[in-house]
Amino acid sequence: MTEVIGVRFNRVGKVYYFDPKGEHFSDGDGVIVETARGVEFGTVAIKNKQVQDNEIVAPLKPIIRKAKREDYDKLERNKKKEKEAFDIAIKKIAEHKLDMKLVNTEYTFDGSKILFYFTADGRVDFRELVKSLASVFRTRIELRQIGVRDEAKTLGAIGICGRALCCSTFLSDFHTVSIRMAKDQGLSLNPTKISGICGRLMCCLQYEQGAYEDLLKRVPPKGSIVEYNRERGAVIETFVLKELIKVKFGTEDDANVEVLNAKDVKVIKRIKNDRKDDDREEIPKELEEDAEIDGAGSFRVFVSIMLPGAMSIAATCFLFIFVFRWTDPTHTNIFLPDTEFIWTRLSNIQTDMSLLPGVEQSDFYFRSILKNTSIVLYAIPLVVLFIFTKRSLVESVETSGLVG
Repeated sequence: MTEVIGVRFNRVGKVYYFDPKGEHFSDGDGVIVETARGVEFGTVAIKNKQVQDNEIVAPLKPIIRKAKREDYDKLERNKKKEKEAFDIAIKKIAEHKLDMKLVNTEYTFDGSKILFYFTADGRVDFRELVKSLASVFRTRIELRQIGVRDEAKTLGAIGICGRALCCSTFLSDFHTVSIRMAKDQGLSLNPTKISGICGRLMCCLQYEQGAYEDLLKRVPPKGSIVEYNRERGAVIETFVLKELIKVKFGTEDDANVEVLNAKDVKVIKRIKNDRKDDDREEIPKELEEDAEIDGAGSFRVFVSIMLPGAMSIAATCFLFIFVFRWTDPTHTNIFLPDTEFIWTRLSNIQTDMSLLPGVEQSDFYFRSILKNTSIVLYAIPLVVLFIFTKRSLVESVETSGLVG
């Protein structure tokens, strides 16, 4: 166990652990610490506590000191400088005619570096801009391209719910959100209704996803066959939050519809949810954007991000093609070219067996040996291939809707 304090450098940012060096801190206290960017001013978000050693990202750096009055004054001066630097950077971007949108400007606490955060549709060659800014500020300049979600988090706004954006008020990190969550929660799949102002799926979709997943395990989906009072019917509608289902009994001419509790029915046949399009949505758009920001081309994005997500489907296709080709005698010669040698050895086995006492010279034993040997030769590669691809095969079958 190690004693640490949690320090946050932005109003809604990640919390980093530091060594308090035996001092006691309270929430909201200002501290001066050293980071990879240099000396920084941070605010204590988690007061002194004991944590497991495996929760700490080594090396655990100690704090320099508790913030003083002059440190707060310097922080205020830096904020004024940031506004001036922002206006100057806007003019310089216009002079260089760069297709980029400046979002925020940030001074390090010691003033050794200025960071400019911007958004752009693609890569931007800002080398000349950096030279211009360096000639004005006479300090180190760093430009960072960020995504649309980080832009919304930095600027802040009012969401479609009428409240301030979650990412700019309390979310310290972004989580993966997929269209499957909207389907599970019975929401409209209209992008304008389930997307935030950043254009991505709303972060709040994952707040209740755990509860919905638990309820969906107990509530049979639409189309399932259930039994109630020894009478079978089909589920035509579900009310997940109330754990109620609407069941249709009888034929079309003599139908009886009842609303029942999911706990009171016996599921005879459960219909799998349609998730054909979920694999594509599971790859967050932010991964592609971040890769392009880091300089990756279209081919690199495909190989590093898109291809791994499709490996299960590719492995399944390869397995079926291999099985089809391997069981074709005209193609097995490719893998077993020295067939004359195999036939000669099997003929010798037939001759040797005919010399055994009590064994008549016939083709029965020879055919049995040949048949068993062929089965083994066909089966070994298939078993080996299945061992290496079974995980991908199962994932592909589950996600493609082949089961059920």
